[in-house]
This record gives sequence, structure tokens and C-alpha cells, in this order.
Amino acid sequence: MYVMTYHHRLIAVDPRRGLIHVNEPPAPDGSAGLLDITETDTLRLQERAERNEKDIIIDDGPLAGCEFVKTGNSRAFHLRRDGAFACADPPSSTIVFNRQRAGVWETFEFVSHDAGLQVLTHVQEKSAFAERVRATNDSGRPVCVHFGCGHRRISGFLHVDKHRLLGHFEDYFIFDFAESEWPIPDASVDYVYSEDFIEHIPQRSQLAFLTESLRVLKVGGFNRVSTPCLRASMEAHSDFGKGFSGFYFGEYDKWGHISLFTQNSLQEFALMVGYRNAFFTAKGRGTSVHAVPDNRPGGDRDQLVGNIFADLLK
Repeated sequence: MYVMTYHHRLIAVDPRRGLIHVNEPPAPDGSAGLLDITETDTLRLQERAERNEKDIIIDDGPLAGCEFVKTGNSRAFHLRRDGAFACADPPSSTIVFNRQRAGVWETFEFVSHDAGLQVLTHVQEKSAFAERVRATNDSGRPVCVHFGCGHRRISGFLHVDKHRLLGHFEDYFIFDFAESEWPIPDASVDYVYSEDFIEHIPQRSQLAFLTESLRVLKVGGFNRVSTPCLRASMEAHSDFGKGFSGFYFGEYDKWGHISLFTQNSLQEFALMVGYRNAFFTAKGRGTSVHAVPDNRPGGDRDQLVGNIFADLLK
């Protein structure tokens, strides 16, 4: 029995049914490595959790010594070691134990072998995305694209991510959209949406994403960017008068953030690459007729100022 990390899932897979065991971290293309956990240990963990036992420790494999922590969901669990919860956020090259609280990225579950194979076989890439955009335009329906979607599905949207995930394969497409040109024509998209994505990529990729979004948007279309606010975080957690010791590194280290924005810096970037205007709104108050409710920020941030909500107008 093996356990495969994909996004915030652990997938239990039996190698006797043909899946190759790879003991490597996730590759650049988003494919995942596998972690060896014995079938006996897996069954024991599940049985003990069903009996509501406490202090359930994994005995074997690379997660040996980790505490298996049951959640309110009968299928889900957390992993804890030395008081810190495991996180499987995709920017990490492996599972790391660096979270003090257990949230979405720290929640795992075992799923079937067939579900594991779906991740590997039901993959739509650039060409399929291009065809769906063309067909949607031909039908007269608006083309709305959710980039960096993770597991969130929005009805009527096309979903693009660089990581292979479980579920909603019909409208889910995989390619590294922040590092390559999109295979769709100019002015072919009505609405671009992302939340808590752009801060996870370097500045060069941020500019490329904003620029490519501008290219594919129709005139009058919006690129809605929701992203944690650097200024709000620093004002809440840093004491700059103390110098290095007073700087809040947690904004980067706890969440896998690489490059963050203030409202002013995001506006400057947007205007620099050619957007006509940047409208700053609030959670759930998008400017576009295609706007959808925002999920973020969650309980980890101030609901009013914790995120920047920018509607960038072409």
C-alpha cells in the first residue's frame, strides 16, 4: 500500500494493481511522488480512528512517528509531529510539518485505487483547453476562466491549474499557465478569476500572468485578482522598530508565499502592463457581471483588509 500526495489529498494506492512506485518529490510538471506506508499500517490507522482512540502513531515508512489525528469527517485526518501539523501545499516539494493549526492544506484522506488512477489518466491539457474556449465562444456563452483553481469548482467556469487533482475533469485543465503562453486567441475570454494564487509565484511570473490575461480578455473584460494584502499582514504582525527580529517572516514561511502585493503595487503593475483601470472592492463584491462569491480570506486573516480584491479592466 502506498500513499500519494496530490494537493491536499493522500491517495491510498495498491502497487499490486499496476501503479508504479516512485520515491521522488513532485516533479516540475506537477506529477507527484509516492510515500511508502504498509497496507497493514493503513488499515490499523483507520480501525483505531474508528474506535476513537487517541495518540495514534504511524509505525512504518517515511511518516513513522507521525500522529494520525482524526477529524470530524469520518474519511479525513491530519498528521502531526512534534506539535506541528503536516502541510501538503503544492509549492512544497514534500510534506512538511510547519503548521500550528489544521486547515484545508493540512487535511488528508484515503481514497480508492481507481480514484488514484483517475488522477494519472484523466488529464486535459493545453489543446483541450483551447478547444473548450473555442467551442464556448462559438456557442455564444461567456468564457470565464478560474486560474489556480485547486479543488474549488465554479459552475459555468473553465478551471486551470498546474497540479493534477481529483474530480471535475470535464472542465478542468492542466498546464503551467504562469510559465507559458496560453493556446487561445486574443480577446477570447470574458472573465479571468483567481484567488490566493498569484502570491505563490515569483514576480516575473506574476507579470507574465497579468500580461497574458490582458491579451486574452475581451475589451471591457475584467481580471479579478484576490490576494493576501502584504501591508495589512505587516501592520498586524511586524514590529519594524526591532529590525530583523521584528519582521514577520510567517507571511512567507507559513503559507508558501513568494511575492506579495500591496494595493498600490498591484495597481502599478496592472497599469504598467496595459490595463485601463484597477477597481478595488471587497469580498464578494466583484465589479464584473460574471463575478462570483470569493472564498478567501478564511479565518486566518482579517475579513475586511486581509485580502486585496482587484478588478483589473481591459
